[in-house]
Amino acid sequence: MSEIKTNTTVILPIHKMDETVASYLDKAIKSIEQQKVKPEEIIVVTPTGLKVDIVAPEGVKLTMVENGGETDFCSQVNLGVQSVTTDYFSILEFDDEYAKIWFDNTTKYIKAYDEVDVFLPIVLDVSVEGKFLHFTNEPVWAKEFSDKLGFLDNDALLNFPNFQLSGAVIRTEAFKTVGGFKPSIKLHFIYEFLRLDPGDGLNAFDEPDYLVAAILNHTGHLGVS
Repeated sequence: MSEIKTNTTVILPIHKMDETVASYLDKAIKSIEQQKVKPEEIIVVTPTGLKVDIVAPEGVKLTMVENGGETDFCSQVNLGVQSVTTDYFSILEFDDEYAKIWFDNTTKYIKAYDEVDVFLPIVLDVSVEGKFLHFTNEPVWAKEFSDKLGFLDNDALLNFPNFQLSGAVIRTEAFKTVGGFKPSIKLHFIYEFLRLDPGDGLNAFDEPDYLVAAILNHTGHLGVS
C-alpha cells in the first residue's frame, strides 16, 4: 500500500552543525517520519560546505541546497522556496517537531479553506529540559484578540506580538507573490510578512490544535544567541 502524501514540501534551514544540532535535527526528521500523511519532499538549506547527514523517511524525496550567500533564517527559507514544486510548503526549524496529526489535519483544512494562504500551528513551547513553558499562536481563538475567530489579522499582531511561523504551511505561489521574507527585517520578519494589506495580502488561519513542539531558550534557536 502506497504512502498517503500531502501536496507540501518541508523546508529545513540549517545554519551550523554540532552534536546538539544533530540531536535536535534527528528528532525533527523522526517527527516527519511519524506522520500519517507525509510531505512530498524535504529541502535542507545549508551554508556552502556544511556537511549535514540526513536520511529522509521512506518515500519522501530529499533535496540538499547549498547557500553561498546570506545564511540568516529568512534568506535560507527564500532560497529553499525557489526549489519547491508543490502547491504548499512548511518551514520547520531544526529544534522543532511536528505532532503526528499535523499534515493529516492541514490537508483537511486546505480543502475546507481554499481562501487561506497560511496555516499556523498552535505551538507548544518547552524548555531544553522538556518542561512546558507556554503556548504560542493561540490568541486568535480569543475574542479579545481577533474579530474573526481563528484568523490572524493586523490587530491581533499588534496586540499580541508573539507569533511563530515554524511548522506553518504556506501556499507557495502566494509566498512568491508577496516577495517572500524580508531578510533585512531580521527578528521581526514574521510581522513584515504577515502584516500586509488585507485586500491583497496573505490570509492566515490558526488551526485550533497543538501541532508543533518548539524548544526555546538555547543557543541556535531563532532569536537566541
